[in-house]
Amino acid sequence: NGRTTQRKRSSRSSSLANFTPTTHRNRSSSQIRSLQREITVPVAKPPQIRGGNLPKTFSEEVENAIRHQFHVLLTKKVYPTVEILFNRLHATYPDFPILSKTSLREYMHMLGFTFKQISNTKIPLEGIEIEAQRAIFYRKMGNLRSTGAHIFYHDETWSNASEEKRSIWFSDTGEGRLRKSDGKGARLAISAIIDQHGFHLPSVEIFNCTTDHNMDSEHFIKWIKSTSFRLRDEHGPNDRICIIIDNATWHSELTDDTKPGKRAWRKSEIQQWLIRHRIHFDPIMTKAELLVLASINRPAKRYKVDEVAMQFDVEIVRLPTKHCGFNPMELLWAALKDYIRKNNVRFRLNDVYNLAAEFIAGFDEDAAKNAIQHARQVEHTFRTGDRFVEENVEPYLKDTDSDTEVELDIEDEV
Repeated sequence: NGRTTQRKRSSRSSSLANFTPTTHRNRSSSQIRSLQREITVPVAKPPQIRGGNLPKTFSEEVENAIRHQFHVLLTKKVYPTVEILFNRLHATYPDFPILSKTSLREYMHMLGFTFKQISNTKIPLEGIEIEAQRAIFYRKMGNLRSTGAHIFYHDETWSNASEEKRSIWFSDTGEGRLRKSDGKGARLAISAIIDQHGFHLPSVEIFNCTTDHNMDSEHFIKWIKSTSFRLRDEHGPNDRICIIIDNATWHSELTDDTKPGKRAWRKSEIQQWLIRHRIHFDPIMTKAELLVLASINRPAKRYKVDEVAMQFDVEIVRLPTKHCGFNPMELLWAALKDYIRKNNVRFRLNDVYNLAAEFIAGFDEDAAKNAIQHARQVEHTFRTGDRFVEENVEPYLKDTDSDTEVELDIEDEV
């Protein structure tokens, strides 16, 4: 019986269209809405770096904070030198983990910023690829909004059975304990979309992560197929529908005919790839030469997710790489996890499931609109900053011998 119960729990995957939470305490919808209206932009607070080598990566929130404050300065028509940006980051985020201007400069290099001369000052500028990705995103979103499309934002998050506040706490009934875990162990995956009306409950999915049941490309493609079908059924055959997704690896599996040649392939496999793509090659060419030829003739990318969604005339738009601030779901997940940590008193995965479902089912329209409006304001800040760079910075850059042309890998669907 124990094994049967465990199998049932591990295979659980649920829609919340008719969800009725069964938790250990009653909470009014007004309490949930009150917490939702307190949604704020998450402040980056990774462990402070006191010395030694700069880590190769910080959290995504730190990267997003650097890019966001960089563009806030641009919107104020301020050249964001490293010193000015450093001071603004620490004024905005008191616990910002990069503690010196030299380390900030080094980390910005790692993020793809280059330093260009303008007048007598060197200022950082983002890589052309990132700017181009944003320009494509702005254009697509502008077109969707101007045509009255139904726009849904998607994201996933994970939550552990041991989610709890990082302090001593007591429940309303007097229960309490010291934090005993690091938040690891069994966990749930949560996948959902929202629009201005809130969560789309029929497509919400919450399931136990196991070795055989995890978020991967196959699972996500099945989810996209069922969600696209539901959305098309709800909105009729003529309405324009779009789902905004990020660039997670399981969102980005290429169709078989557009997958590039790989170095791990045998020489004969590369030759077969070239033949299938009708690319002429000399039989005496080495494996390295064949791979270069395959790379030069690589077909335009097409994604399995996009192909499946288009079966139901649902468009997929991808966020620019590492621009989580453009996605209102990030704010919702922060509020959801805060809700779980405040109310998780028994540390069982089933309780976490119920708390997550309870939060999602009670999420109201006002909170959803506020989160989407915040994301659009972030998008507007970046758009304004990019326009300032193009019109007021790029024309005055000094040409230097160190400037190099970049090889772009950008796909535009104009």
